[in-house]
Amino acid sequence: MGASRVVVLAPVRLRGGNDGRLARLLARADHWPRAADMPGHLYADLFLATPAGWPEAALTRQLDAGDAGDTPWLRADPAFFRAETANVRLLAFGAHALGLNMEQARALQEALAPLFGDEGFELSVPVPDRWYLRPFAGNAAPEFPDLPPVEDALGRDLFDLWPEDDIGRRWRRLFSEVQIVLANHPLNRQRAQAGRPPVNGLWFHGGGRLPRQVRAQVDALVGGDALLRALAQAAGITPLQALPADRIEGRLLLDLRADASPLPALLEAWQQRLVDEIEWRAPDGRWLHRRWHRWRFWRR
Repeated sequence: MGASRVVVLAPVRLRGGNDGRLARLLARADHWPRAADMPGHLYADLFLATPAGWPEAALTRQLDAGDAGDTPWLRADPAFFRAETANVRLLAFGAHALGLNMEQARALQEALAPLFGDEGFELSVPVPDRWYLRPFAGNAAPEFPDLPPVEDALGRDLFDLWPEDDIGRRWRRLFSEVQIVLANHPLNRQRAQAGRPPVNGLWFHGGGRLPRQVRAQVDALVGGDALLRALAQAAGITPLQALPADRIEGRLLLDLRADASPLPALLEAWQQRLVDEIEWRAPDGRWLHRRWHRWRFWRR
């Protein structure tokens, strides 16, 4: 029987916290600090797409609506931007952070649809968090802007991220026109009166077509953000609701970034010898703990 490994995607910084078992595991594990060239996604090496790339919009569209097909897609996610003296920063995104329900999302979509229609795109909102653009049938293949995922743009000066080519200038103009429409929308006036941040812009990212094939370097998945679940779906992996109660076989990917509640069950599985190796991944580095590392008792 081969070794079983759980690959854990951890929150912002991984620390032992109040659980002594986790503290001991981290202290005795092999540790690699984050390298400057480490991929932005903690799991970028665990899914191999053909052709190579991360067309997030098409992948998550297939997850959300099942109709990605061979159409080029672009994400246009609702967000809150703050204008400062010399820049504009993205401060919040997504329906959860903004308190946006489906009815409100559809109201904003209806206001923006004519703007994008004039540019040759259909704006659709299958879920409040993730909005999509696709070209109308018969239109030439669109040129999408090369902008980072919304998570990587959070808190940064947007105009440092925006490409200064013809494509970038076109989408920057659209970005500005979207802001004008949203600034005048009654929903945002209501939000301002209630002391809530406005939905005052869209972030364009993840453009491309659905990959022909996605191969996974893991055998199972527990948890995960939309992109991770979309990659798993494309690779033919059905996400599990919880950690297996018996011995874990192969390589399991466990995402704790949004929900750390499975952590005690993982530590219990380790204690019961149901797992041979645990690989912890966080933005500040990686840790690998093998069974024999427990003899490193001098590490505290």
